[in-house]
Amino acid sequence: MNRCILFSPKLCGRCCQESSLLSRRWKSKKADHWANLKRRQTGPALAMKHFDHFYPETYGARWRSMRLALLCRSKPAALVNHFGDVAGTCDRLTETGSIDLTAELRSQISRLRLSGSTVDQTPSTPSPHSSPTSATSASAPEEEADAAGRLRVLEPTDVSSAVLHDYVPASQLHGDDDWLEEGDYFQFAQEDGSLRVAVDRDGPITIPETLRLFSYPAGDISRFPHPQTSGSGAKDYYPMDAASLLPVLALDVQPGDSVLDLCAAPGGKALAILQTLRPASLVCNDVQAGRVRRLKQVLLDYLPEADRWPCEVKVTKMDGRRLQDKEQYDKVLVDAPCFSDRHVLAEEENNLFAISRSRERIQIPQLQTDLLRRAVEAVRPGGTVVYSTCTLSPVQNDGVVHMALKMLWEDTDVQVVVKDMTQAMRPFYGAFWFARGCGVKYGQMVLPSVVNNFGPMYFAKIVRVK
Repeated sequence: MNRCILFSPKLCGRCCQESSLLSRRWKSKKADHWANLKRRQTGPALAMKHFDHFYPETYGARWRSMRLALLCRSKPAALVNHFGDVAGTCDRLTETGSIDLTAELRSQISRLRLSGSTVDQTPSTPSPHSSPTSATSASAPEEEADAAGRLRVLEPTDVSSAVLHDYVPASQLHGDDDWLEEGDYFQFAQEDGSLRVAVDRDGPITIPETLRLFSYPAGDISRFPHPQTSGSGAKDYYPMDAASLLPVLALDVQPGDSVLDLCAAPGGKALAILQTLRPASLVCNDVQAGRVRRLKQVLLDYLPEADRWPCEVKVTKMDGRRLQDKEQYDKVLVDAPCFSDRHVLAEEENNLFAISRSRERIQIPQLQTDLLRRAVEAVRPGGTVVYSTCTLSPVQNDGVVHMALKMLWEDTDVQVVVKDMTQAMRPFYGAFWFARGCGVKYGQMVLPSVVNNFGPMYFAKIVRVK
């Protein structure tokens, strides 16, 4: 080789060419290796890996269809702005082929009420949104309250160990937090004979006439046109997931109520609360400056003239975990930060499963628990707290409710009742696919479905009695 390199330019050139070719091949393989590794480490890829590991344990065979629905575009809905041209907006939305979903739901509520339908019965008239999947879930729902709907106590053995987990605060863990996963923070629940949760059947849902939500029939994946601005300067409708309206309905805002939306950005649920025309005051809070700016912009876009606002509206920027208000509100909505399953599977930007955000991600259940506890302390006796997320994670749903109630029971004299909304949600079975037999005990869960691709949306209703 030395002779070739030193004394034979022809051979030297051949060797150099071969060496260069080998070098290029090696560099190409190395680049492909790092490119493949980078693709495997993207936020959406890591999120799907996480979901495929944890969710089948809870949702079983249903996870395959739910997974497909999550990877598809969510189904659109349009919340009509009562402070714009309502009639004109409804006409334009109807012309696109969409239907007034809230009107259909009101009719279904009335039919079931007049027929005296019980939870064990199937709907007498299917909704235009009905699907084979949702009909199956409606035919055999879990009935947990007694026949008379009296107050009962949920014993520890009633709570599935596959859903509720033993809470370990992040401060008590040691090691490299950047590489810990959700399962490292939550282990299957051990028997807890101390906590007894009072559960009472909730009353029927009412939908205010000023709330108008349009959506397309089952199987129709059409998209709405962009919102328009009316002569008053207000946009005509707000695009949202139809399942996002359910926590607002569960909150059951009454005339004169003082309402707190603790995690309000981007503002869709706050706007829906205002559309009811019922609250005397609404405080919209969020913790990040960017989210607060977005929240303010939504309010200005849909309520451009402050003197025409339906009630006193206040926007605040604070960490909800440090909320000092005690017994100040009639209703509190906690739409807590969560995995946001659809977003993390679709977007790389601001993805919670990015490796750089591992520490933030694994601390989410602790954040949610603290927020829910503060919300219960902020509501007056007799008032209502609704906790909601847009994730399928059982840890962040029933698990957080369980731990917040446990902390309140151990550290305070606050007493609460969890409202069983199984009966109240009965008229909604045709429009949404509700989880049944998945160990959901405290709240209600709307599952994604390729037929009506709403959700995921979890919500639980808690009433403070002392």
